[in-house]
Amino acid sequence: MSAFSMLSTIITALFTFSALTVAQGPSFTPVLPHSYPLAVRNPYTSTWLPGSDAAALPSATPQFWFGNNITWSVLARVDGTAYSLFGASGGPQGATVLSGEYTSTRSIFTLSAGNANFVLDFLSPVSPKDYVRQSLPFSYLTVSASGANGSSPSVQIYTDIDDSWLGIDSDVSYNLSTTGSTSLYQWVANGQTTYTESSNQQALWGTVVYATQPGCNNASLTTGTGAMSDIRNQFTGSGRLNSSNAPWSSGSVTAFSHDLGNVTTGGSNVTYAVGVYRDQAVSYLGADWTHFYRATYSDAPSAVDHFLNDYAGASADSLALDAAVASGANSAGGANYSDIVTLSVRQAYASCDFSIVDSSKDTSDPLIFLKEISSDGNVNTLDVLYPIHPIFYVLNAASIRDIVEPVARFLNSGQWTNNYACHDIGAAYPIADGHLENQEFMPIEESGNLLMLAYLYQSATGDTQWASGYKNIFQTYGDFLINNGTNQVPQFSTDDGLGELANQTTLAIKAAVGLKAIGALYNADNYTQAGDNLANLLYNQTLGTDAQRTHFTRLYPNQTSSWTMAYNLYPDMVLKLDTFSQAAYDMESSYYPTVRATAGVPLDDTTDWSKTDWLTWSGAIASEDTRNMMINDIHQYVTLDLDDVPFSDRIFVSAEFGNKSDTYYGYIARPVVGGHFAVMALEQGANSISITPSTGTGLCEGGSSGGNSSSSGSGSSSESRSGHHKRVFFA
Repeated sequence: MSAFSMLSTIITALFTFSALTVAQGPSFTPVLPHSYPLAVRNPYTSTWLPGSDAAALPSATPQFWFGNNITWSVLARVDGTAYSLFGASGGPQGATVLSGEYTSTRSIFTLSAGNANFVLDFLSPVSPKDYVRQSLPFSYLTVSASGANGSSPSVQIYTDIDDSWLGIDSDVSYNLSTTGSTSLYQWVANGQTTYTESSNQQALWGTVVYATQPGCNNASLTTGTGAMSDIRNQFTGSGRLNSSNAPWSSGSVTAFSHDLGNVTTGGSNVTYAVGVYRDQAVSYLGADWTHFYRATYSDAPSAVDHFLNDYAGASADSLALDAAVASGANSAGGANYSDIVTLSVRQAYASCDFSIVDSSKDTSDPLIFLKEISSDGNVNTLDVLYPIHPIFYVLNAASIRDIVEPVARFLNSGQWTNNYACHDIGAAYPIADGHLENQEFMPIEESGNLLMLAYLYQSATGDTQWASGYKNIFQTYGDFLINNGTNQVPQFSTDDGLGELANQTTLAIKAAVGLKAIGALYNADNYTQAGDNLANLLYNQTLGTDAQRTHFTRLYPNQTSSWTMAYNLYPDMVLKLDTFSQAAYDMESSYYPTVRATAGVPLDDTTDWSKTDWLTWSGAIASEDTRNMMINDIHQYVTLDLDDVPFSDRIFVSAEFGNKSDTYYGYIARPVVGGHFAVMALEQGANSISITPSTGTGLCEGGSSGGNSSSSGSGSSSESRSGHHKRVFFA
């Protein structure tokens, strides 16, 4: 089946369903989220649509994750009459929105206008094992048109964007060029320094790229740049642009127009690519790192030309991943859990840059750099790598090494002289200079996180060599946990909003599991025994529980009326370390329903808020009833029309302190939603979803939902041979 045929099948199915609901207004599947990912690929290609605007898609304004507006519009002419399909407030009459849908990789909207039906398919590929495809900073928009009621209307498609994608107004240079059959516009902000962000955290040193090809039916393609009203009027008046490109000024747009001719019920489509390209992606310990794909495609024109020609393969693989994630999540935790997980995939991966060193472009040494989006912008924060890991564990456990390696390499460089692990490797993305001063003080938190992540990687891949290279520093952090895990000085946990506290039970649990992890990592009985002793003290001897052992306390000793969500038990069960007995898990599982507030279980007895990642972790190791309670509470937040921001992981669950339940508390678009894969990781194991990458052969040929791509319940993204970890990437 060709990519075009595949799209036609999707269009037919969508309109068959939508025709039943048009009289009732748009339908949204599986739910109407707070925000739809549109072009969401990395920290700087991250464009969203507030869910509250989805029903008014023709006039809706998309936004960068930060909340600032982005210009991106789609118009159509049907038999000479102009309609707005997306993003054109104040433009021509709006088409009728029929439905909206999201999957792990796509946001799809159907509309009708005159005698034509339209599908807008926003595809942000997620390719966990294909680092070339995953590192490309572009997203697809495919606009499909078909005749309604047996008609064959004449259809033209128009789209424009502006410099809001750069985060700067008017001081911009642009050009239009062609590479192969690809036409592309490029914009840069004038006079900007590499690695400089705007006040809205957009990449001022980047290059915005908007590109297209004539399409499957070799549609007539015209271009234009100028004042928005002038360019749009050209299209609405004649169905084409006059290919004039005026000097850039405030209010300018660049645009493409395709004439699809007369379209039938079989449909016709055109695809665009959009994104922010950066030659230098991250500065790491004084060296420039670039995106992985640049070893093969060295500049923006060749990269975006490849990206468009890879559409068939990317689309087929995305369909396979969508199906596998939805099915796996439904099997592990039910339909509500599937809704949560599928909404989390693009957001988690879009925090990352899959990178290689720029000077040599050596693809044998890939590193993944992660931005702690919306909280403080740190680079590869260990207590963010910790909660995101379940998505990597399920989709490609080998990548856990690639995202932890930048931290381990810095710690091993000698620049960090403390006897505990660092919090992060950079104060402000994308500069990872080591952040030697003014780090958040989380010594137990980050030491435990690092040791558990190391063993997660080793246990999932069988690679023992990686950890052996860091044995000295890892043992230093294990020794720190032995000496400081019980009698804790005041310090932060990952939930730093709670303040610096001494003797936190959740940190003691982390220390115990972290010690068992390093014991298993190196077959070191001294660490294993220390972890068991600490767990025994906390649970069996009730240092960290009330006297009746009904719950873990927030603090110890003698804080028996306090309580906490013991999410740090989760890695103990995933790694099968048996640090804590089943009785400890059962104790917490029974206790959580007794302290549930209006909209969920708070993080502890002092808060009116909770975190969706920790709710999922705690639910994953609880009874089915308690797990379902926690999943349903997250799902209720997702489906209530109270917020319009990208998925927040911190939410109010009580009105006790005057806040509104089921609303977000500060954090948006953060990578920790990868932690929602916790139930799947526990139930189905490492690499339980494996998609074999397909090779694209153009916009219109090759690629299918079967054949070249496959998903399976088992499989590995890497191989081990004679103790050597074999890295496999795709070009």
